[in-house]
Amino acid sequence: MVDLDVHKSIIKILILTSDNMEELTKRISTLDVITHTHGDENVLDISPKNIHKWSAISRLGIKQDEYIAFGNDANDITMFMSAKHSVMISYHKDLAKYASETISLDENTEDMIVEKLDQLSRIYDYTRNC
Repeated sequence: MVDLDVHKSIIKILILTSDNMEELTKRISTLDVITHTHGDENVLDISPKNIHKWSAISRLGIKQDEYIAFGNDANDITMFMSAKHSVMISYHKDLAKYASETISLDENTEDMIVEKLDQLSRIYDYTRNC
């Protein structure tokens, strides 16, 4: 719990509940921000424009096609678009078109992620560039 005035800037707001989420989403979408609705959770994600996962990755000096991405929702789209390989966990219709492959969400998901990390580490050996 940090007072709002202590923050230098706000980079993300999540609205977890609302009496009328649809109307709230409609009104907020008229502002100069990016909004995503998270899957079946009915959570509204609000961020300033140009604040997204790919911008954060690129600020670390990582270039397009130099990384592998895992994600599950619309806020992962920019990260998937610039990844060499992308793995979608579960299914999200907007993210699916940018995913190289999908891991289903079930009782074996964690094991499948570990197996996929192992497999991809052998395919894309980034240590050769270090």
